[in-house]
Amino acid sequence: TVEFEVRDSGIGMNAEQQSKLFKSFSQADSSTTRKYGGTGLGLTISKKLVELMSGNIWLESEEGKGSSFFFTADFKQSNKNNDALIDAQESFLQNKRVLIVDDNAMALDVLQAIMTSFHCKVVTATSGLEAIAIAKQVSTKFDFIMVDWKMPELDGIETCKIIKEQNNYHSDNFILVTSNARDDDALEKLKESINSVIVKPVTASSIFDEMMHLQGNEAFKQSRSITRDDNLIKNQQNLTGSKILLVEDNELNQELALELLSQAGIIADLAVNGAQAVEKVTNAHYDGVLMDLQMPVMDGITATGIIRQSHPNLPIIAMTANAMAGDRERVIQAGMNDHLAKPINVSEMFATIAKWVTPSSHQTSLVNETKPSTPIVDVDVDNVPSLPSFTHIDSQAGLMVANGNVTLYIKLLGKFIKGQEDFNALFEQALLDQESETATRIAHTLKGSAGNIGAKDLQQQSDKLEHACSRLFNDDSVVNATKTKAINEELSLTNKQLTLVLDELIDYCKQHQTTTSHGDQKANDQRVTFSFNSEILEQLNQLLNLVENFETDAIDLAQIILEKLIGTEQSQVFTEIMSLIERYEFSEAEEALTQFIANAQNT
Repeated sequence: TVEFEVRDSGIGMNAEQQSKLFKSFSQADSSTTRKYGGTGLGLTISKKLVELMSGNIWLESEEGKGSSFFFTADFKQSNKNNDALIDAQESFLQNKRVLIVDDNAMALDVLQAIMTSFHCKVVTATSGLEAIAIAKQVSTKFDFIMVDWKMPELDGIETCKIIKEQNNYHSDNFILVTSNARDDDALEKLKESINSVIVKPVTASSIFDEMMHLQGNEAFKQSRSITRDDNLIKNQQNLTGSKILLVEDNELNQELALELLSQAGIIADLAVNGAQAVEKVTNAHYDGVLMDLQMPVMDGITATGIIRQSHPNLPIIAMTANAMAGDRERVIQAGMNDHLAKPINVSEMFATIAKWVTPSSHQTSLVNETKPSTPIVDVDVDNVPSLPSFTHIDSQAGLMVANGNVTLYIKLLGKFIKGQEDFNALFEQALLDQESETATRIAHTLKGSAGNIGAKDLQQQSDKLEHACSRLFNDDSVVNATKTKAINEELSLTNKQLTLVLDELIDYCKQHQTTTSHGDQKANDQRVTFSFNSEILEQLNQLLNLVENFETDAIDLAQIILEKLIGTEQSQVFTEIMSLIERYEFSEAEEALTQFIANAQNT
């Protein structure tokens, strides 16, 4: 049982007011609601949640002196303590001398508590001048100095500058803590003055990571390796020597899955559709099959039905970008053993495979003679490219899918460009030919690929497009014109998100001279300069007029213009303008649009 306390220094309450506090839609008195907001429902919900965890909730309060709220809750004790991480924290930071500087007493207490938990020797100061005096007096230099940015008399940057000059400190010792730099531009400006910045609210994790970074690559590599998933390693080792058939038509998914399987010492074979899978299973031995569901020629459900006729006990695991509640039941009814959702979660992937697949004895002995028994790959941070930073792609999420392998992740980005540059043309052709299954599959493929690289907004929007196709194509009560309009609306939004992602990836490739696989430069050269004719210039001026008058119709017209710019050099700039309009930031949109029109007239 754990007890929590939450304190405030507010107006406090008398005994009568306290007695009403945990009742639905009740405040201490009605004037409190008008003055401070709220209905009192939050405490009623809190009470019910606490009671569900076998706990109690109560308060202690005095008028004019604030309140303390308490609650208890019962928790199960973990049987898997990460002692290695605790030991590493202690070994890296134990007895490090840390000076913490902040004029806010509460913030100072938080930072001091965190650093004390790391077994550091902590000294505190409440101003820049006091910190300078302390640093000057001590005989031993501090290992780290954490300074709040905005302080009276002397700010954090000036404080650090003076301490450096008078004590000959190396710049890596300083960490600036701030709540005033939440955007990338502000952070970059700060880093021109001081190389390490943490944004409030701070956590033990964020501080620990930053200190590991300042300690150098060796500490960073060690701290990362100790947090690796022990279960993942065990499952990979147990699967070493297995022979798995991967059935997948998407090149990006092929690259990712084959690499992950190879890292675990699994012998992986590839089939690009269900028909090829049936043929391969008929002619060769496999310990298990990873089966995509939506593929051309023959889908995964059909292929599984055929395979089951001659191989009733062969483990077949579905892999699909659909993660709906009924999907697992559907694949099991089709004869599959289990279901994996895309984007791939590496730990879940190997746990699921290990649950069903056992390496054949002859395969295991063969592999053990030729491969190490633990083919687990760690990223060597000294010998791989740096992790790309994007606006419309969460590269950290993509890196998790790639099992921390930066080189593999960057390969997947190149595969994404190559695989999705013709998305719009292929989808529109499928619509034109009334090939509903093909259109749905194309949207499905984009969704899965976007999820694998961490393009979350694109993943969500292409999911909407896929579901619109699936729902409308199968609904005979909806007329074709209505179906087409609804699908085109989702297609337009999908193309907008895809353009944002492709523009970033292509810019990254150009900056780093990265080519797509097999030396394909087509994607790098695909953006062309758009020729602005009188019609689109007129539309741009109409849009400017709508923006100047704060008209929401500007959104519809901007969407029409953006569709004409997809695939051009100007698309990214105009997409940013449209984002401003959609957020009703009309003044900023007017300024950006005026400049865009001026550039267009000179093109």
